[in-house]
Amino acid sequence: MKKTLWTLMFGGLLALGACKKQASLSDAAIIPFPQEINNGSGIFQLTTETGVKLVGTSDHLTRIGEHLAEKLRPSTGYDIPVSFDAGQIVLELTGNENSEAYEIQISTEELKVTAAGEAGLFYGVQTLLQLFPPQIMNKTVQSAECQFREEQSRTLLHLNTADQCLM
Repeated sequence: MKKTLWTLMFGGLLALGACKKQASLSDAAIIPFPQEINNGSGIFQLTTETGVKLVGTSDHLTRIGEHLAEKLRPSTGYDIPVSFDAGQIVLELTGNENSEAYEIQISTEELKVTAAGEAGLFYGVQTLLQLFPPQIMNKTVQSAECQFREEQSRTLLHLNTADQCLM
């Protein structure tokens, strides 16, 4: 009887430990840290239907979209197609400037990176990848809105350590 009681108590403690709340985005170690973060209440989840939608025109827009998809494909096992037609991950290039500023918006239905320049869009993708665990094994990201100013991008270095973790 005592053994059963101890087993039930231990199992209950393990179950409670598994119910840990996901850390808020404002507690994340993002480089560069955004000037403004508004934590959301839901999560965006990668699924077998997830794709990358490209909005805008530039020489490197498709390459930036493929870069993101290539980072997510190995850990998820999903196709993650890149197209101008559809996708829940939206990469939007609003101009053809040399701006490095970008904005990330995450809701339960869509994950969007917007920038006026190719550099900003690329840096936004790098920051987006930081929102996933280093192993990029988790298929969810907390919903939020982040704004990054151009002056931040110039003074800080983007580090991508996920590649080393996957080796």
